[in-house]
Amino acid sequence: MRYDKKFEVETMIKNTLVKLGTLILVAGLLIPVAAVNGDDTRPGAAENMAANGVAVDSQGNVIVTGQVYEGGKWIIQTEKYAASDGHLMWSKKFSEYNYNIGKDVVVDSNDNVIVVGSANTSAFNGFDYILVKYSKDGSKLWHKTYHNKFYDTPWRAAVDSANNILVTGMSFKIDFQTGFSGDYWTLKCDSSGSLLKQATLDLSNADLGFGIAIDSNNDVIVTGSTNYNDQLAYCTLKYDSNLNKIWGPKYYANSGENNSAAGVAVDSGNNIYVIGGSETDQDKDYLMVKYDSNGNYKTAIYRPFTKQVGGDVRDCSDDALGIAIDSQNNVVVTGTSCENFCTIKYNSQLNEVTGWPKRENFTGRAMDVAVDKNNNVIVTGYNSADASRYYTIKYSPTGQVIWTGGGGAAPPEPPEADFTFTPQNPTRADFVRFNDRSTGSVATRQWNFGDGSSSTDTNPVHQFQGIGTYTVTLTVTGSAGTDSVTKTVTVSNAPPAASFTYSPPNPQVGETISFDGSGSSDPDGSIASYSWNFGDEGSTSGRTAQHSYAAEGTYTVTLTVTDNDGDAATATKIVTVNAEGANEPPVPQFSFTPANPQPGQQVSFDASASYDPDGIIELYQWDWESDGIYHSTDESVNPLATHTWPQPGSYNVTLKVTDNNGSSNTYTLT
Repeated sequence: MRYDKKFEVETMIKNTLVKLGTLILVAGLLIPVAAVNGDDTRPGAAENMAANGVAVDSQGNVIVTGQVYEGGKWIIQTEKYAASDGHLMWSKKFSEYNYNIGKDVVVDSNDNVIVVGSANTSAFNGFDYILVKYSKDGSKLWHKTYHNKFYDTPWRAAVDSANNILVTGMSFKIDFQTGFSGDYWTLKCDSSGSLLKQATLDLSNADLGFGIAIDSNNDVIVTGSTNYNDQLAYCTLKYDSNLNKIWGPKYYANSGENNSAAGVAVDSGNNIYVIGGSETDQDKDYLMVKYDSNGNYKTAIYRPFTKQVGGDVRDCSDDALGIAIDSQNNVVVTGTSCENFCTIKYNSQLNEVTGWPKRENFTGRAMDVAVDKNNNVIVTGYNSADASRYYTIKYSPTGQVIWTGGGGAAPPEPPEADFTFTPQNPTRADFVRFNDRSTGSVATRQWNFGDGSSSTDTNPVHQFQGIGTYTVTLTVTGSAGTDSVTKTVTVSNAPPAASFTYSPPNPQVGETISFDGSGSSDPDGSIASYSWNFGDEGSTSGRTAQHSYAAEGTYTVTLTVTDNDGDAATATKIVTVNAEGANEPPVPQFSFTPANPQPGQQVSFDASASYDPDGIIELYQWDWESDGIYHSTDESVNPLATHTWPQPGSYNVTLKVTDNNGSSNTYTLT
């Protein structure tokens, strides 16, 4: 059995690769998955179904990503949880390729969600970086893959002040004779996923990029591990915003230890904190190393944990995997201790904060941590006892659990009352349609129309009997509460409509003409008065009237009606008076169908009822647009016509008929 320092380092490298969630075994291009605990397992085993990354948006909502096994392959599953109680807001699955693994998630300044992962795009292509971008409501915007060597897998990502996306991880080349060679591979993409810059770090056969952070200058800090003097060491470097190296690599290594870095964060002073695990022959502990912004080493903190087992206190195998820094420069580190979630909090002087660490009792593994604007702490990973595997805990700044699990059925949302109504300016003659637009969980509705009437319908119809302003209130009630909204509805008088007829249709000089205004109406009241103007300085009042003209000619007759609320309307007609024995002009009349045409619908007009008392009609002409331009049908003696209006509106149509003696007359309908 071989046992030497090189073998120990190679073993440590393999154990470090377990953090990737994948282990390549090239055998007929079959690529199985390694379990999170390092044991090989068949594809689809529950141990690999885990949330690996967590982020928080501007509203405090929590987004996690990872992978699940469904439909015979691995797919990236990304979920968004509500800040208040962790209920599931949306869940999106990405299954584009043969193999899809979610590694990390970040949000940009617009709360868009960027998922980082690895994908096997074809059986002969190994693995590539992949980015999937969703809008804040979960609509997929785009996805793109990035290829370098045979096996490229990212680990962490960040977004800069311009919403550029920075990703780091590792790129491996497999050689069956010389083994594998891995490099840090860091990418910078714009917000559309277009590759802007890339940087590679090749120091040894095993350079493993695991963490990335961006400071206030948009400088990029990358960390991971490398083979340093035949042992694993933290390896950290700093790039500018164009991925040109500023300093590094900075190593952290101690004799007899293998140090595997997993994450990095920066505080408000651009100090740098690198976390991971430090392993000796007997034990593995959390290890945090602090550098200033220039890469000068400041301090290192080893944090071992123990566990009571029966009557014994045993050392735990501890591995820190995630780090976040809150607005007060408190440093939060999470990971796994004795197969439990274990989260610890340090103040800005790196003293442990009272009430921390928090170690959960279930068997599982914490993979990442984030903090929100209120300094709440969100940890995600997996719970081996949970059917969904994904497991997230939200702590208050002092360590109290706010909610756990994440992704459960949404509780009833409090109702929020709202409504619309049409028409916006109703009259007493109108039936007002109210439409409920309330949101949330609504079980019952109560309408109060402000006139003593009420309804419990969802969308009631109501007619107001009086002129005035009414206060309409909708109250909605659900299991999560009650809410009300009030709006005013102003009801006005419906104006009257004036209409009249006269006979005979072709009066002669001195002949008595009878006028009848009985066709006038008021939709919400009655006609109070009728006033006639005969166009020859003659006038009278009353529903009916009689009048004769002393001279031939054309006269404009106007009827004005006033309703019981004082509103008035007029109707006007042209009366042609002929000398006794003169030619009598034709009488135009027409109808149309349909009665209420739609825009673009053909309307048919029929003037067959028109006649000439002392001859025949020889010409029918139509003015469609009230512009004084008359159009004839194909056959001028054809009383039928059609027309179409493309736009909605009210149109006046005038028919002009001409008889065999050249006399004309017109008739208008709306």
